[in-house]
Amino acid sequence: IVGAAPEDARTFVSVEDFTKVPTAESLKKTRQSWVAAVLAARRIQWLQSGPIADREYVTSFYFGKVLTARIDNELSSPRALDDSYLNEVGASAKGMFALEYLLFGRRPNPAAPTNAATASVLALFSRPESPRRGQYALVLARDLEAKSRHLANDWTASGDQVIAAK
Repeated sequence: IVGAAPEDARTFVSVEDFTKVPTAESLKKTRQSWVAAVLAARRIQWLQSGPIADREYVTSFYFGKVLTARIDNELSSPRALDDSYLNEVGASAKGMFALEYLLFGRRPNPAAPTNAATASVLALFSRPESPRRGQYALVLARDLEAKSRHLANDWTASGDQVIAAK
């Protein structure tokens, strides 16, 4: 994520580790990585121009109106999960907040204990039919990582560009 220290942008690695071995500890680390990535993205959220707008990445990092039913439909789709598929999905089923839904689940009762949400997410990633959920989380994380790299490269590129041009 642009503005993040290299150790803050480990969401992809954490998601990969978690999907290989979905345990409470690996989920905790992945959630911490997600939070660090969101906080890094928030540091530049006010800036809706420059590379993030030019590359049309704004919705990937800031569109919080994901449709959980749409994500659930994608999880049951037989299509291969790859970049072309992800491009067709639309903002309501991808990006930071779609990944949030997969990693944190939804708590129907805000007073419900966090342990219940953690157990629910672990169960969803541990079932025999769960590989697609893990693949979907990985595709989302890889997409975000690639976009973050593009943005970081754009912002750090030398040349005649001034900040306003970026």
